[in-house]
Amino acid sequence: MCIATISSEKQQYNTYYNLFKSNSLLLSRRIYIYLHTERFIQAREQFEQLFYPAFGYSDIQTVRFNTITIFSGLAALLMQEIPQFGDAYRVSKAMPERILLAKTSDEIREILDDYLDEIMTAYQNKRISNPIAQRMLELIEKDYAQQLTLSTMAEKLHISSAYASRVFKENTGVSFKWYLNEVRMDATYNYLKRTNMPIHEIAMKVGYVEVRSFYKMFKSHFGVTCSQIREMYSSTGKADTEQR
Repeated sequence: MCIATISSEKQQYNTYYNLFKSNSLLLSRRIYIYLHTERFIQAREQFEQLFYPAFGYSDIQTVRFNTITIFSGLAALLMQEIPQFGDAYRVSKAMPERILLAKTSDEIREILDDYLDEIMTAYQNKRISNPIAQRMLELIEKDYAQQLTLSTMAEKLHISSAYASRVFKENTGVSFKWYLNEVRMDATYNYLKRTNMPIHEIAMKVGYVEVRSFYKMFKSHFGVTCSQIREMYSSTGKADTEQR
């Protein structure tokens, strides 16, 4: 194997590892929020993104270990936030053994898909009931690409910023700013994964005016650069390479 190939594989390994390390808690929290608000399509997308780095290795032992590690963090969050969900607990408890017994990566993927289906069933009709929090979530999903702030949001809802902030945090468990940034970062990730749009255009398209701060935010959020994400998906045939 030539030195260039070894270097490329090592770089890809580091990309997967950084995604694995930085994404787990953030994506697990986002999955919980999407499930809690019955946004099941978004929950599935986040679920796939959460576990994607676990499958960046050919060794099935490593895939099993990474999958169980990621899953444990997600299950712990779900159980902590909603301990009364007996169905979710029952399904989650059996998962590590099922993953350990899996013979292939494809089998593990099927196990994870089955788990998500059962979890989504358990979350049905458990949505956030506060109408203000619901409306704020809807507006963020709809207007995240605009210059959206807590003040402009509160003005649209005819409430004070302090009250809007409190209601959102009490009903979602995260701050307005945190959630808005999560939605924008997720949109960025998907643009990098699915298009060859120039990165500076993506930054503006998801609501960031200052491109330099956008790059820093993305690196801090995911642990890798925009170009590394694009290269990673390009190497698996899922996106076109676009150098920053």
